[in-house]
Amino acid sequence: MAFAHGARVLVHDTMYTTEEYGSFVGWGHSTHEQAVELALDAQVERLVLFHHHPERSDDEVDRCVEKCRALVAQRGSTLDVLAAAEGLTLEV
Repeated sequence: MAFAHGARVLVHDTMYTTEEYGSFVGWGHSTHEQAVELALDAQVERLVLFHHHPERSDDEVDRCVEKCRALVAQRGSTLDVLAAAEGLTLEV
C-alpha cells in the first residue's frame, strides 16, 4: 500500500467481481472491492477501475462502478471512482 499512499490517481486492475473471483484466485487479477479497499487504505484521491473482464458489457461495468461508489460512501470517504474507457483522458 505504501507505493500508492497519497496518490492523486490510482489505476487498478479490476477484472473480477467478488462472486467471480473464487474461480480465478492466483491468476494475477483483482476484484473491484480489493481495488477500493487499497485506494481507501492508501488515501488516494481517484480510483480508475481498469482491465475490465472482456465479456462484461458497458452497463455491467457501470453497475460495478456504482457498487464501488456505494462502498466508498459507506466508509465515509470522498474517494472518486470511475471506470477506464477508450478515449478517457485525465488531468494530473
